[in-house]
Parts: sequence; structure tokens; C-alpha cells
Amino acid sequence: VGKKGAFEKIIAAIERMVELKIPFRFNCTMSKPVVPLLPEIAKKAVLYGANAVNYIAFNPFGDQQTGMRNADNVPRYSDIKPKLTEAMDILEDAGIEVNVRYLPLCMGEERHRKNFYNFQQLPYDHHEWDYQSWIWTMMQPQMMKEGPLVPPVKLGVGTSKIYRGQAHKARDLYAQHPVIGRVVLKTQHAVATVQQAVRGKETMLREEAVYRAAVDCKYGYDAACEKCAARRICDGFHGDYAEFYGTSEAQPITNIQPVNDPLYYISQQEKIVEEEDASWAL
Repeated sequence: VGKKGAFEKIIAAIERMVELKIPFRFNCTMSKPVVPLLPEIAKKAVLYGANAVNYIAFNPFGDQQTGMRNADNVPRYSDIKPKLTEAMDILEDAGIEVNVRYLPLCMGEERHRKNFYNFQQLPYDHHEWDYQSWIWTMMQPQMMKEGPLVPPVKLGVGTSKIYRGQAHKARDLYAQHPVIGRVVLKTQHAVATVQQAVRGKETMLREEAVYRAAVDCKYGYDAACEKCAARRICDGFHGDYAEFYGTSEAQPITNIQPVNDPLYYISQQEKIVEEEDASWAL
């Protein structure tokens, strides 16, 4: 974390959790200096008995949009793949759950694609944030330990509105989803709640996921992606990543029929469910 002595403090905390039998997981952001260490992080997880390890692509969203991303700190996906593959094999051999966030599905070996979570898969991961809340708010105070109360904002088309918690002038009420292929209303929580009741929760969560990737994060696809069977359930390449490196690393998945179900791969993954989560997660 860039602070002297932080590693020793982290290890001490982990050792205390092991002693007290408190379950824990590792989160690892795959910035360029970290990529060579991915297998070592996996070995530490095995050593201490972590429940799960999440390897997260170094992408800027939400409250993480700080600092400068460039070719010095953003690794190529093709450089991540061999080290990530090694790390995932170590963890799965040890029976530790491993998840990969925000990488194109083709960057995983066939045996590991069940562990890959793009935006369309995230709503189904009970270890991830409550995805429904993403539709309603991303205001930073609500994501901070000492965040102040959020002031009320008058809702209404044509005046100010809340769009994921941010007060904006009315804009982008309608947006064309490139994957869903139809116009979807983007508006305030009240309307979203009514739409969910009428159209179904999973439909709305998927539309939100596609919108978030294509519009908010400006993910894009290579021409080769059009030949990929997983094209409709994969986000593609993060917007500024494509600016740094292009999209030519795309490797179309062609050994299966075209897929339109976000659960196609992840339904094969075994997830760890804590006893207190069993009533809703299973």
C-alpha cells in the first residue's frame, strides 16, 4: 500500500485472525509491479488458510479514480495471464476459492473461466457488493467510514435528478445498450423500483451491468471479438487500456456455441458460503 511497515502490520493482523479463527480473504489489485508476485500472493493465501483470493484488474471506477494510469503502472493483459494462471492453479489445488474481476474472458484458460467476473457476472457473486445498490447510488460519502449525510435532491425529468446518487441536470435519460440491443430508460430510484417489479430483477441488473461497462467505463471490443462465442457476456477491454495498448490481444473463444447467459461459466464454480450467509446465498 506504499506505506513503510504496512506489510508487517498486515501479516500480524492475518496471524491474529488465524489464531481467532476469523475467516478472511485476500484482495489483490493487479497493477504492473504486482503481476510478478501473483503466485507468491497465492502461496501466502495457502500458507495462512484464506477463504478466497480476488485478483482485480487495475481499472479506475467509482471512488478509485485517482492518480495517473499509464503504461508504467497498467500491465498488458497478456503479461498478466501466465502469472495469473499459475496463481489460480496454486489456489485451486489447495481448495481456495479464487475470483478474477474485470478481465476479458479470453484472458483466462478454459478451466479458469468459471472464476472470471465481468460486470454481468458480478450480481451473482455473494462475496461482492450489493449490486442493486449500485443502481441507486455511488455517492462517495456513502462509501466512506465517516461520510456525511447526503443532502436531498429533488427528482424529476427536466430538472435535477439522481443518477447513481449524483445530482445532475437531466441528461442521458435514454441510452442504447450495445449488447442488449435496445433502448433502456435510465432514471431515478423510484422508477427503477417499479421497472424491477414489472420487468424482473435479473433483466435490470444485466442492463445496468452492460451500461456501466459500455458507457461509464467505455469498454470496447476488438474486431476479433465479433467471432467470440462469449462476446455477449464479456465486457471487452477497459476504455483507457485500449488507448494504451489497443485490443489486438483478443483471442476469440470458438470451441463453444454462442453464449447469452452470464451464468454460463460461473455456474460451474464452487463458492464458499459462510453459515450466516446460507439462508440467502444458496
